[in-house]
Amino acid sequence: MEFRRDGLLNELGGPKDFKMETFNKADCERLLNEALSQSMFVAILVAFHIQFVQRDLSAAASKYCDSLEIKKQHWCDLMDLSLIEMQSYYTILQWCDALSLLICQRSIPPEGRSLEISDGPEGVTYFISATDKDCFTIDPWPFTLAEFTVNVERRLLNKLKFRNDKELQDALMDSFITIQQITFKKKP
Repeated sequence: MEFRRDGLLNELGGPKDFKMETFNKADCERLLNEALSQSMFVAILVAFHIQFVQRDLSAAASKYCDSLEIKKQHWCDLMDLSLIEMQSYYTILQWCDALSLLICQRSIPPEGRSLEISDGPEGVTYFISATDKDCFTIDPWPFTLAEFTVNVERRLLNKLKFRNDKELQDALMDSFITIQQITFKKKP
């Protein structure tokens, strides 16, 4: 969904780092509406995520994030779920998002050193460390399986500067996709 909007380029014409984003109410509303077209459950998770990512960016962002509480409560009431339950589900999503960012940005330190992922829904802090190339362990181990492999899709752009958002969007859609296999293994 992120590539179907304007404002993807920085002032030099390169793709914006997501950490450079500023609050844009219209983008937040678009994301919420797209999520709501999938389900209220997804919309609530997206509302939590907007609050997590956007709240501290500006006074306008904080005000907008406060306004999402009414929508979240309304959707929870319609689904007969509590906000506490949804907060627990969102904490899992946020934990997975943090983990995927560490992996996709290749931020995990070498030589078995640990890096904090985030807290899980039960308040436990989780750490990741590399055990080998593209092989990681998480402590404490949160999964049922002792080992599993996931695929990460990577798109390689053949240039760093684009004339406009459409050119970047087209380049991303036409780019060569490589698959990186990541293995997670429980410590023996």
